[in-house]
Amino acid sequence: MSASTSASASTFASTPLICVVRRPAAAGSSQVGLALDYGGVAVNMTRQADETIERTFERLTRTIQSSMSKRDAATKGKGGSATSPATSGTAATLLTIDLLDAGAGAARIAPTTTNGDAWQQGQTLVIGSTRFDVVLNPPLVTQLTLCEPARVGLPLVPVASFENCARQDATWSWHRVAAPTPAADAKKSASKQQAQLPTTKPIATSQVYLPVPEDLDHLLQCVCTPKNAASGAVGQPATVLLTKVVAPTTPSSHPIPHHLLPTDSRGADNRVSVLHQHTQPPPPPPAVALPSQPIPANCLAPVSPLERSAGAQLRVVTYNILADVYADSDYARTVLYPYCAPFALKLDYRRQMIARELQRFDGDLVCLQEVERKQFQTFFEPFMESLGFLGLFRCKTRSIAEGSAMFFRRSQFSLVSSHDVALNERWKTAPHCAKLARLLETHSGLQAKFEELSTVAQISVLHQLEHPTGSPARFVIAANTHLYFHPKANNFRLMQMSVILSEIESAKAALREQHPHARIAVVFCGDFNSWSDRAACKLATMGSIPASHEDWDFLLELASGEENEDASSSSSVNASANTARRLGVDLDHGLHLVSVCGDAAYTNYVGGFNACLDHIFVDSHELAVTSVLPMPSHHEVTTNRALPSVVFPSDHLALVADFRWTE
Repeated sequence: MSASTSASASTFASTPLICVVRRPAAAGSSQVGLALDYGGVAVNMTRQADETIERTFERLTRTIQSSMSKRDAATKGKGGSATSPATSGTAATLLTIDLLDAGAGAARIAPTTTNGDAWQQGQTLVIGSTRFDVVLNPPLVTQLTLCEPARVGLPLVPVASFENCARQDATWSWHRVAAPTPAADAKKSASKQQAQLPTTKPIATSQVYLPVPEDLDHLLQCVCTPKNAASGAVGQPATVLLTKVVAPTTPSSHPIPHHLLPTDSRGADNRVSVLHQHTQPPPPPPAVALPSQPIPANCLAPVSPLERSAGAQLRVVTYNILADVYADSDYARTVLYPYCAPFALKLDYRRQMIARELQRFDGDLVCLQEVERKQFQTFFEPFMESLGFLGLFRCKTRSIAEGSAMFFRRSQFSLVSSHDVALNERWKTAPHCAKLARLLETHSGLQAKFEELSTVAQISVLHQLEHPTGSPARFVIAANTHLYFHPKANNFRLMQMSVILSEIESAKAALREQHPHARIAVVFCGDFNSWSDRAACKLATMGSIPASHEDWDFLLELASGEENEDASSSSSVNASANTARRLGVDLDHGLHLVSVCGDAAYTNYVGGFNACLDHIFVDSHELAVTSVLPMPSHHEVTTNRALPSVVFPSDHLALVADFRWTE
């Protein structure tokens, strides 16, 4: 459920003498929108650009007349009367409407002028005796929604869409509103208040708000004022009010995994919320199920982020968050995740859980996979910005609906450069992919399949802002990817890995040329859909893979398709009948990478499949791991059979590790 408002006359109710005209500047735009409030009648119209204003005004007259007649009838039915001419249905039939030029003479615009040509900034629209200033293409909030129910301790991120302005330039305010009484009228009363701007002092002025105990049993109202930074124009505020009061967070509503509990709440559980020292690996999953431990009540309010290990200078997070396009479907509910409660697969529920996890992880570099463009723009980017991050997004190729997102903490890094690599194209032009190119060009079937794949990689060069006095500058080359999912496609993942590693090497060489004395570290994160002992991961950590490796086997009848980018979704594919040929080439690279969390029992756990598919690779010459976040207990993962669940919002588990620069 979401409380919402959209671009309507109610949005402009506070300024009834303005007529907002939306005329898209894009070539070929065929419609013009009008929004105004006349005598308490909210009018929203969309007309064709080639229609004359005379026809538009006829329609506007009928709309006003119809609305006023209905309102008059309702008023008389309650024993009242419409005494104002402006609110009289009879008066509406006598309305005259004119559009006056913005010039000194205020000349009347010819009725035969089309909407596309007629409307200009600064004109005056006259309806009867009421005059409206015409505002053309102002900054506008076209959508504003809130997830319900709001709960204490769960980030509340309004989802907003804009026209003629950027989200980053808007201003925000949050207001605590007393709940209406009686409770039965709450929804009706809230609906009436949606368009009313609050008069109370704001309790917060950021886009993202974290409800606190004082909000319990109150409604929250969010106000967004759009602004155009280039022109300085300020649009009309849009507002949205929750229809349900803020509720407490309970163990049954939004459980917190035990490995993320604050240290003073873990009781006898030695899986603590702080990251374990890397010299003490986390204990293995228990052989038998352990008794379920209740979540302490004092964990349900906002808590401080995870404690940092001593000497940690960089915290890295990688997390496949499960795209909504793969979770919210009949196939997901009945085949992929039939064990998961349907409400726990809903986007609103999972987003709040993921946001809380990301807040607790408190990373400096965060790499996410399976992020949809709209979710990045409307939810994750504003949420992470509120935590001090700058975000980058890259969608997969071939019209795939999701991609990867990389966030870095602005107080820790500045962005030097960033580029995205479409792997199915880059191998053709990159000099460092010459050996791979010869292989693909020699075998058309292999090449055709490789070019079908939609995998991309994000590669960003980050400059660390703080470093010891007198020491060389420090840079981090951060890479993020999500390799091809098919369980029998080890050779394709190996080739994809080779392209990315070559790109990282090239980025490092170019940076070294510009900064010969700098320290340059590599951090490579992602969902690699590959076990640690498969060739793709071995290439990263061993530095080379021979052409004779068994993972070069190419199944000539390899099933294609990208319905879901997890190996788990295709774990039951039987490729034994396929004919295999070993088509390979020697691959190598000069990076010195180690796997940080490769000893995890699994990072993906679904019905019938589990494996460690997610990895963090780092340059061992420059970075030393100081601690890793322990994985949740096997009992906790399987209490609700598998992932996702009411406790874990994705079918993957996040990896989190702390690093320091080597001496």
